[in-house]
Amino acid sequence: MNMHFRFYESRLFSKPIFFVLLPVFFVLHGFSENLFLINFKDMLLLMLFYIAVETCLFFIFVRIYKSSYKSALAVFLTFGIYFFFGAFHDLIKSLVYNFLSSYTFLLILLTLSYLFFLIYLKQRGFTERLAVYLNFLFLLLIFTDIGIIIFKVNNYDNIEFSISKTSTINKPNIYLIIVDEYAGQDQLKSTFNYENHLFLNGLSALNFSVINNSRSNYNATPFSIASLMSMSFHNELSNFKYTDENLKYCYTKIAKSNVVSGLKSVGYQFFNYSIFDIEGEKSFISKTFLKSGTQLITSQTLWNRVKRDLYENFVFRYMRKTSLYKKLIMQDYYNNELLYERTTAQAIKHSSNPKFVYTHLLMPHFPYYFNSDGKLNSIEKLGPENLNNKTLYLGYLQYANNKILDLLNKLISGDKNAIILLLSDHGYRYANDGNMIYSNLLAIYDKQNYIRDIESLHSNVNVFRLLFNSLFKTNLKLLPDKNF
Repeated sequence: MNMHFRFYESRLFSKPIFFVLLPVFFVLHGFSENLFLINFKDMLLLMLFYIAVETCLFFIFVRIYKSSYKSALAVFLTFGIYFFFGAFHDLIKSLVYNFLSSYTFLLILLTLSYLFFLIYLKQRGFTERLAVYLNFLFLLLIFTDIGIIIFKVNNYDNIEFSISKTSTINKPNIYLIIVDEYAGQDQLKSTFNYENHLFLNGLSALNFSVINNSRSNYNATPFSIASLMSMSFHNELSNFKYTDENLKYCYTKIAKSNVVSGLKSVGYQFFNYSIFDIEGEKSFISKTFLKSGTQLITSQTLWNRVKRDLYENFVFRYMRKTSLYKKLIMQDYYNNELLYERTTAQAIKHSSNPKFVYTHLLMPHFPYYFNSDGKLNSIEKLGPENLNNKTLYLGYLQYANNKILDLLNKLISGDKNAIILLLSDHGYRYANDGNMIYSNLLAIYDKQNYIRDIESLHSNVNVFRLLFNSLFKTNLKLLPDKNF
């Protein structure tokens, strides 16, 4: 038995493959934690990329150390620091929150420790038993994650919301237009002392029904959109903070949207012009404040943490006059323009199948790019220090009014019989005006009067419940108009 074990140990487990197993574990573990939010192909490509980079670095170290074992350990340490820096930094901050947890101290400490180890490794030997241990450990971790993935897949409630095709009568094209952080009329009156009559009259002229005193159910975008697109409340959550677990919950609800699956079940074609990934339809814009896809795996790596916490902060503070700052601060504007163009182009395209188009515009959400006259604000006014500047917000909202009306005109011109749902995910969040944060915009274009009892609609969670009941006779119960 001992002889067989030593043969097994020396011939198989003693090969220094642990440096390759490390990225396999890192990516697979991230995939397991964010199952159903990351495309398998994207996960595999990320894993192969890391393996390729590690392999190249391995051969560079071989020329230095003349030893495959030492080279493997050097690569292992290099990528161990890179992969797990974010987790290590968070651990230190949870223990001490002072200079010892600062980037200055930690980066210097890690750099010196890393260089010391590389020099020490050059001078000292390396036992094969360490390779055996690391190989076995990471193989065990990898197979554990594979087991967890299989368990989650087998136990996942994959029953999608569907609509009985026998109940389907009308199938108009449906456009969902989200204008992020657009304050409702109640908040505009009380907090901004502003009457939004020109915009509301413009909606009425286009035959929109504006819901008075409407409210969002949640005061943050991921929670609000997850509720809207699942037609449900988040009863499983104990709080609504921006934690990784809560965001993962919201992203999953959005990706597995009951609204999308329901409409697909009766033949609708879905077009995703939003800031979120939805199953089968990834968002194509450059993300600014949301993570998606493999970013959910890589966001805590050394590069991404330094990029987010040091590089971008440095650019925002000290490089206001550079093109780098302009590129960062203008990204949401470029995203809005792209989504706007895709939506208007879709309106004039004819299809044999009915369409459901979800467009999410980050306006009048910060940064407040334009004033009420449609003039681009100076770069200085776009900085984060103006987040709670109500004058800039109101000016951008007035600019957004014209953009929204123009978009709606184009949609109606392209399809007069469509249903258009115009709403905001929440109100303005930086005025300290209590529950006014839930005051939102909710207006519906329904020239054919498909939707019954529209006067019963008061909050976002019931928008698609009422729509499905009217179009497809689904008999969904309207939920209480709660705010969380």
